[in-house]
Amino acid sequence: MSSSIGSAALFLGLTLALAATEASYAQSYVAVDLGTLGGNASGSDGLNNLGRTVGWAKTPAGAYYGFISAPGGAPLTNLGPPPNGTYSYAQAANTAGQVVGHATVSVGFGEYDHAFLWQDGVMTDLGTLGGDRSRAWAINGAGQIVGWAQDAGGGYHAFVWEAGPPPGMMRLPGIPGGYPDSDARDINEAGVAVGHAWDASFPNSIRRPVVWESGALEPRNLDLPSGATGATAFAINNENEIVGNSWGPGGVTHAVQWAWNGEATVLPPTRSHTYNNAYGINDAGQVVGESFSGGHLAANRHAPRDVEPNVGSSGGPVLWEHGIAFELDDIVAPAPGTSLYTVADINESGQIAATGNASGGFRALRLDPIPNGLGLTGPDPGYADQVSRVAVRGATPGQRTYFVYGLTIGSTPVPACPKVTIPVGNAVLIGSSVADENGHAVFSRRVPPEASGHTVYFGAVELPSCRVANRTVRHIS
Repeated sequence: MSSSIGSAALFLGLTLALAATEASYAQSYVAVDLGTLGGNASGSDGLNNLGRTVGWAKTPAGAYYGFISAPGGAPLTNLGPPPNGTYSYAQAANTAGQVVGHATVSVGFGEYDHAFLWQDGVMTDLGTLGGDRSRAWAINGAGQIVGWAQDAGGGYHAFVWEAGPPPGMMRLPGIPGGYPDSDARDINEAGVAVGHAWDASFPNSIRRPVVWESGALEPRNLDLPSGATGATAFAINNENEIVGNSWGPGGVTHAVQWAWNGEATVLPPTRSHTYNNAYGINDAGQVVGESFSGGHLAANRHAPRDVEPNVGSSGGPVLWEHGIAFELDDIVAPAPGTSLYTVADINESGQIAATGNASGGFRALRLDPIPNGLGLTGPDPGYADQVSRVAVRGATPGQRTYFVYGLTIGSTPVPACPKVTIPVGNAVLIGSSVADENGHAVFSRRVPPEASGHTVYFGAVELPSCRVANRTVRHIS
């Protein structure tokens, strides 16, 4: 990203008078391995504001059961199977430790998924709307649960379940004239639910992202991004900000954030990926999801993590902050044998429910923020002869961050910071940026054509604090 990719020079010949400072390469997150229920795999689906993570895990016998973790991580509490069933999968929990999801139950001569509420060791079957199946996706602090359930005619409807008295499942209204196809994916503390409903008013009929407000006779539509042929909302925070994804010609998906008035904003991809989905948002507006190309990462909030995902796609988990996309693979501190596959949710402390590889197998993970971590991502999209962007998060507002590149792994001293090195060999300064009020420092520059085919390493340091960011690596194409 300089005039010559092959040039090598000492980095930052600055003459700032600073006391000797020892910097560490502190990324934004550390991955916590939550373990299993004795089997060889587990996965995360959600977490509450105490950090208690829920999901599924295998037993030594190969059964899949839902779990809820301790606030610090392990051990996992086994939710077990329902009294008349075989498997369970946990999707969400509130701060009271109530867990919701679905379990396989025996009904007549068949087995079907039913939504459940688990509390203090007791699993309650929430039933259906007269049909065979139901699933629960979310629960708020008041114990309101949302999901979908089948009616006696085979139609699928969004529902809200309340403890009562009397307890019961209530069908949420669909769009007038639409097919019986709706699903409520999340509910906030005010009881506002979001999801999708079928809209037959379009020539080909589509799924519309919708909001259900208490007492409303029908859901309120959210806007479709330009060119989209359908969309669904996956999550809502307590500021009434909503996220989800839209789709269009060729099956291309876009991560979308909606304002309360329904206005849609498409969130940026990483590395020009063509499939992008947003699954969770907290009250600070931090959004988690995926950005990828090729084979879809099967483990996402479109469906429960019943099986280990297909991880053959290019791309991975993303954190969006104030419109900037950070690849979580970049900003999670590396650990031997640990890698990320998917993310599902983010709580008010910034902890993220994730799934990846750890301890020699497929594991439920929780990503915990690192205090004072300086996380570097990019360059995106990383193509020769195109403008690419590098960015850091966690910077000090008003302070300047310097960005560098090199062609080898190594270390380069920072003359302005005695005893401090940056983890890039023979680093070359490419530019700098002053951090905004959100702690983001962003720098963009055209990648020279001669960079094509090279593997390039990038780093960053903030001055005068001498905080050093993680190293990223990109193969420039």
